[in-house]
Amino acid sequence: MAIYQNLIKNVAVEYSGCVGLFAGYLVNTTIAHNDIEELPYTGISLGWGWDAKTSYARDNHILNNKIQNVVLKLSDGGGIYTLGPQPGSKVRGNYIHNVKNLYAGIYHDEGSAFFDTNHNLILEVKVLLPLTKPTDLTHRPLSNRNGQDSIMAAHMT
Repeated sequence: MAIYQNLIKNVAVEYSGCVGLFAGYLVNTTIAHNDIEELPYTGISLGWGWDAKTSYARDNHILNNKIQNVVLKLSDGGGIYTLGPQPGSKVRGNYIHNVKNLYAGIYHDEGSAFFDTNHNLILEVKVLLPLTKPTDLTHRPLSNRNGQDSIMAAHMT
């Protein structure tokens, strides 16, 4: 499946728990070149389930999206939010700007694993790439374990 070149703006006005793009248990999905802005919650949400051992989801890619002014009302979200293990998946080349509240530009939440997260530009956020608990560095294989490779430039608020 491919989701390309969409403008998603000012959605979720009445139900603020909606995200710009949601993809649950998918295989070989690419979300690329979308403009997502002015949302009360997360811009792109990929994955579902908190079981860190198994998942149907794999080989999904979030590439070269522009995400700005998101998580304006709610929390526990991000410009890009992932959940569950997804071997072979990538989060690359995204521009994320002005994520409000306490969460992150890119938020690999509980059970997220096997993501190649690199070369994203993240500006005006409180947290760049959070870890959900201290053990995440050893239990969540990310290609850039300390988040440093993910950021081309950063300005935190």
